[in-house]
Amino acid sequence: MKKRGITTIFIIIAILIVVSAIGLTYVQKAKAEKFFATPENQDLTNKLNEQVNNCIEMSISSSLNTIGNQGGYFQKPGNKKYYEEDNNFFSYYFYEGQIYNPSKQQVEKELQKAFKSQLNDCINLIEIEQLEIDPQDPEPKISINKQQVSFEPNLPINIKSQGYAINMNFNEKISKDSALDDMINLALFMSQSRLENPGMDCISCLAEQAEQTNLYIDVYNFNEDSVIVGIYENFTESKQTLIYLNKYLE
Repeated sequence: MKKRGITTIFIIIAILIVVSAIGLTYVQKAKAEKFFATPENQDLTNKLNEQVNNCIEMSISSSLNTIGNQGGYFQKPGNKKYYEEDNNFFSYYFYEGQIYNPSKQQVEKELQKAFKSQLNDCINLIEIEQLEIDPQDPEPKISINKQQVSFEPNLPINIKSQGYAINMNFNEKISKDSALDDMINLALFMSQSRLENPGMDCISCLAEQAEQTNLYIDVYNFNEDSVIVGIYENFTESKQTLIYLNKYLE
């Protein structure tokens, strides 16, 4: 009975400690929210909010541009084919009879890497007097849809001032008009057509396919055995591009 009684006392004490900790956390949170709700501190958090949102917008634009100029990749495409020069690289989508086009899911992952990297670089430059800013690692989600690309930053930022701390979360989904989905599909159509008809590109087929989605295609000689393909659109704010290489056997 004595052991059982002692055990009961320890359980009660543990419960009281947990309840006290929860209560203390709630009180501290309420005090912090009240502190940051004052007009002076509200101005500081509004300034932070504005600068973070500017970083998000710039990172969206920059990541779409990077992905487009590197054939859907942020990092070199592993064991796939690419051409590198002066720290720049171009991805091959068709290489000596083999198709290397990235899938839409692969491009989404690469776009996520680009957005995350560029957002981190921008956020880490933010400084606001009287605020201690501690951005956490963002976990963005990217979705390439018909005529749109959606970005969810999922960026938490801890801020402190005069011993008080709160957390700000930037989770709002932002959708940008972009023809990236159609470009990925058109590039795959071009590679598949070349595979089915070695030695020739069906220019009229490509032109018809591009016209259906308001896209433009340019093909130029890149070097002795490769061509550079550019797919463009001019009807969205992003002015999306997709640039890559093809190398043929003949």
